[in-house]
Amino acid sequence: MKLLKENFISIKGKDYPVKMSIRAMIEYETITGKSISSVESLKDITVVFYCTVKAGGTDITYDQFMDLIDDDMDAIGSFSDKMVEKVEKKQRAR
Repeated sequence: MKLLKENFISIKGKDYPVKMSIRAMIEYETITGKSISSVESLKDITVVFYCTVKAGGTDITYDQFMDLIDDDMDAIGSFSDKMVEKVEKKQRAR
């Protein structure tokens, strides 16, 4: 089952692969102790973003990731837009 193909998000001028996958969802649930379906706050979205960057193959700690996005707040908006776009596209296909 292919959830999302790999995409790239630019953070501070560097492209990072992001991949929504089973690995990313399990990582989210491991970090937060909550179901991936319960994402609702900025903190939740940030953790999902981090998990998709990790699943995309970037070796980075959560603190390093937070330092990156603190310096490039537009990255969260880009990530959210991509995720919403994918969900809407999937819903239209039904």
